[in-house]
Amino acid sequence: MGCCNTKHGCEFDPDNEAPSCDDVARFGGDDIACPSCGSDVYHDAAICHACGHAIEHAPAGSSKAKPWVIATSAAMLVAFVLVFVL
Repeated sequence: MGCCNTKHGCEFDPDNEAPSCDDVARFGGDDIACPSCGSDVYHDAAICHACGHAIEHAPAGSSKAKPWVIATSAAMLVAFVLVFVL
């Protein structure tokens, strides 16, 4: 089955459920290499289909907290204490 089945009418094959060329271009490059065996696995896969290695995914933006986030949180805490406690 190839992509881009644009046949209509009596030439239409309802069993041909291949993705469109647009979908292949948009979502086709989502594979990553397994850190254990190097096989191509889907980027959201929990385990490698070839070797069974558990693939850990870091949440987006999970590195270190940005300094401005820490400063803003501290300022809000101080403001809360000053307004509601004192």
